[in-house]
Amino acid sequence: MKGQKNTVLANNVLLLWSGLLLFLSPLITSQQEYLVAVEAGSKLPQTLAHSVAAYDGNDTIYVFGGYNETCPPSYLSDQILRYTVSTDSIEVAARFPKGLCYGAVTSDNEGAYYFFGGYDEFEQSLAIYKFSSISGTVSQVSFLPNGVIQTASFQSNSKTSYVFGGGLVATSIIKFDTETDTITDVIPMPVEYDQMLSFWDNVNQVAYIFGSRRPTPGAEPVMVFSPESNEITTLTNFTFYEFEYPTRGVMTTDGIYGYGVGGFFPYDSIMQFHLQSLETKYVPVLNHPGANGTEFWGAGAAYVNSLNRIYFFGGVSYKSGGDSNFNDKIWFIDLSPLDG
Repeated sequence: MKGQKNTVLANNVLLLWSGLLLFLSPLITSQQEYLVAVEAGSKLPQTLAHSVAAYDGNDTIYVFGGYNETCPPSYLSDQILRYTVSTDSIEVAARFPKGLCYGAVTSDNEGAYYFFGGYDEFEQSLAIYKFSSISGTVSQVSFLPNGVIQTASFQSNSKTSYVFGGGLVATSIIKFDTETDTITDVIPMPVEYDQMLSFWDNVNQVAYIFGSRRPTPGAEPVMVFSPESNEITTLTNFTFYEFEYPTRGVMTTDGIYGYGVGGFFPYDSIMQFHLQSLETKYVPVLNHPGANGTEFWGAGAAYVNSLNRIYFFGGVSYKSGGDSNFNDKIWFIDLSPLDG
């Protein structure tokens, strides 16, 4: 009976909380749509933020670099971690030549991953590193023409990646060919973004680029980049919450939805973007590390299609009046409740 009362109380709190969010903004989903963040049994080897995660399409998520507050003097991680989904286990797969964070990762879908830019131990990194998940080796294959920080990226196909930076650094959209390891400086970015993410629309063959500039209140217009024409346009009459801190984006395998994790209000939600209807909404997440007035950002994130889950790793939690806490936890969010 006591357990039943606790369950009823928890449900009532959930309804009140969801109703308040619904009142605050039309962007937030109805109270019938909510998700749960589940803490995995494994933890990262150390606290970590501003890493990048990539799923191999099978049973492995790789976590690249990041900021480790327990590792002076540079505080940057040189590790590439291998998280096995089925066994909920994590280990070091390889190491970069130096610590790196705030970069971006793409893949050739044949076991090779490419890490672009970010910060290294001393300054902006211009290096492009290739990690072979087959041989476990890391090598530098090229240089960027300019720094890309708090970076977003997308792939138009398995051999062609695009990367561009935030961090209020003037930058261009850069094209990278994984067959030849060559760089093409495509087009200047019209806005110097601070925080950003992007989603690739395989139907219309365009990328949607979201971004914010912290010194300028409010979110910037969503940019639409066409690799075919090498042109950038903007979406009008489009609303989303500004990114106050670094965020990460993932996409479902069918290419219908893109999701943003961390860095925006409501902090205990995920952003859902429908690539065809262009509808954006924010789905409440119970047990989210950004709950109860806590701001949350800087987690590496990946989507696992076989389980319909978003996994996210580490990140930073901050509550007004307190200190920033770096996390060593791993969470996953089952998106199945949104299918009904």
